[in-house]
Amino acid sequence: MHLYRSDIAAAAIQALKSDPSARVRSYARQILLSEITEAAEDAFLQDDIEEIARKQKLDAGASRARMRSYTREEVLAAIAPDPDHTYPLEVSETVESKAPDGTRVFTVVHTGKNRADLLRVWMVRDSRYRLLRENSVEDDARLSAERFHFGDQVFLHLMILFNGTGRQRSDEFFRVESGGLTPLKTPGGLPLTLAYGETVMNGFEESFQDQDLRFEFFIWKDGDAHCCPSAGRVQGKYTIVGNELRYASWTRSDVPR
Repeated sequence: MHLYRSDIAAAAIQALKSDPSARVRSYARQILLSEITEAAEDAFLQDDIEEIARKQKLDAGASRARMRSYTREEVLAAIAPDPDHTYPLEVSETVESKAPDGTRVFTVVHTGKNRADLLRVWMVRDSRYRLLRENSVEDDARLSAERFHFGDQVFLHLMILFNGTGRQRSDEFFRVESGGLTPLKTPGGLPLTLAYGETVMNGFEESFQDQDLRFEFFIWKDGDAHCCPSAGRVQGKYTIVGNELRYASWTRSDVPR
């Protein structure tokens, strides 16, 4: 059956030309892809040109945001709805970090109904706030932050937490110091070599408390059910050397979960 309808195509072209919502324009593109007409090609081209202009405008706005300073009230204000979202983003989490040299950073997580999280890290000087970094995620993830001390230094831990079982997340670590944030390199791979047929399925469980940086994970053998690793558990500690988070020590126990 031929499903193309000129009235639907015309509405999609109009949406592509004028609707402020990126989601609506994306949906209109999907409709028009079912049968490419000359009018649809013209609409695609015009939208591509305007998308470049929209991106340039956003980039310019982000650049201006990094150049100016803000008050604490502005930093904690709700982020208003936009053409793609009905609800505002409200502050759900704050983390204040102060380094021994006096450097202060303020991390704010914004969340909202039917919206992806937004995380912003601010440098604080003389009660004024300057944006250092910003991160957002898709709707199936959320953002979080925490601070901890190690040695005589202060660190900021930024997390993207994904829905699902086990440890489904992405981590970034920064030392708070003069000039802002210095990123830490994280370990690659596991702290030990697994035997043939062994695997780690759910990633690490970690705890970053002051002066106490712990990790733990279980090991599965071929044939183990997802719920029941039988090859034991590894527990250990991290250390921080220079700009690196490293494995410091670990033990393996054969006690199953």
